[in-house]
This record gives sequence, C-alpha cells and structure tokens, in this order.
Amino acid sequence: MHCTIYDSNAPMMKKLPNGIIQLLTNIVNVKHLLYKYVNFMQQINNSSCGFFIITYLVDIMFKLNLEEPIYNVAQMPLHLHNNINNKNIFPLPKLHHNNKIVDHH
Repeated sequence: MHCTIYDSNAPMMKKLPNGIIQLLTNIVNVKHLLYKYVNFMQQINNSSCGFFIITYLVDIMFKLNLEEPIYNVAQMPLHLHNNINNKNIFPLPKLHHNNKIVDHH
C-alpha cells in the first residue's frame, strides 16, 4: 500500500517515526507501508491550522495538486463559511506563483 504524508515538517524528518508507521499499518491492515513526503504551503501563524486542514482535505477530495498552489489565508474563513451555508464543497481559489487566481468551481 502507498501512503502520501502531508507534513510541514517533512524537510526536517528523513524518516517517519515508528509510532506513526505502526498506527498507519494498523489502520490499513498491511505489513509494509510505502510513503513519500509532499512539500506544500505551510501555515504562517498559530491560529489557521484548522482552516489549512479543511482546505487540504477538500483539495485532496477533488484530487488537486497540493504542491503547486499558494492559498490566500485571509479568504479561508469566509470560503469555509460559504461552503457550509450553501451546503456545497468547493476548493478554495488559489494564487499560483505568478499571482494568477485559479478557481476550480
């Protein structure tokens, strides 16, 4: 089984801690686990982690590449609020390195 690890500490960690490996292998019920780290945008403060987690999960659900986009962190709360109120889930529009807004609606 292949597993992708999304972790902002990836550059510091060369190997997954044994506890995480054991937890993942127990969850998916396999003896061997292949994994790779993916570099992605890190949160810039101590208060937006929940918004980042939801944003990443939605992007993963839509099979979007997490390695390219730059998120507009200020838009995260309103975007999540609109998704909940509209009872729809859409990815957060992203800024790429050229500051072009990309909307996946």
